[in-house]
Amino acid sequence: MNVNSSYFDPRLYSAFEVCRVLGGRARALRIARSLRQSDLAEAAGVTAATIGRFEQTGKVGFDVVVKIAITLGAELELAQLFA
Repeated sequence: MNVNSSYFDPRLYSAFEVCRVLGGRARALRIARSLRQSDLAEAAGVTAATIGRFEQTGKVGFDVVVKIAITLGAELELAQLFA
């Protein structure tokens, strides 16, 4: 699955794959904002290891996803999750 695509149909993938795509998108957004993992971690109030794990696997708690989204300025997109 291409993690850089702007659209994917989550019905076609497993939950694991969807999580990996979201982590990859967060990584791309972090890089576009010229942030290191440690910068994002500090701003979001989590550890750099947590950021690394999210970017690689997408496996973190939902509260961490929310913190990362807010820190990266993607809270509006997150708010559309169950719209």
